[in-house]
Amino acid sequence: MNNINETTAMPSDVSAAKSNGRVRDINQVLEQESDPAEIFFEITNHLKDKYEIGKSVLVLKQADNSLSAISTWANGQKRDGLSLSLPPAKSLFEKVIEDGNLYTESFSNSFSGNFFEQKLLLEPLTKSFALKPLKFDGEVIGLVGFSSQNPTAFAMLEEGESDALLDRFASKLVKKKQTA
Repeated sequence: MNNINETTAMPSDVSAAKSNGRVRDINQVLEQESDPAEIFFEITNHLKDKYEIGKSVLVLKQADNSLSAISTWANGQKRDGLSLSLPPAKSLFEKVIEDGNLYTESFSNSFSGNFFEQKLLLEPLTKSFALKPLKFDGEVIGLVGFSSQNPTAFAMLEEGESDALLDRFASKLVKKKQTA
């Protein structure tokens, strides 16, 4: 695992994300004092073409260990400030946070989470999805979820290709919370 204080260089062919018609370097986005939701949106924009992402969600663990959906992104449409508390019943998100491991599903005709999780993550034509825990110092602080109409979209995510980027995002979330 990378030291979170290190700046991880991204390969030049994947270091830029399009945002509002302009190209932004994802490393610069992570270095700025941006709102966590804006960073989440930029990360999704950065990864969307590579993984054919149609929808994403940012979920954070609260002080009482409950889960709250904070932001969603759907085909470029951003929604922030949700603070939607998720019920623990049949919670796939909660299981992923407890396990601390990436969860992917391809050809997802059925969804083992609850109704709220399904609505936050899946679209009618979703064929695959991934839930990636966000970790800081070995502790899971939340997760990001991505879905795609491509049944094999997240095979490379399983290889840890985006781990450094998401670890840096988790570090940023913790630092923002500590200064709030």
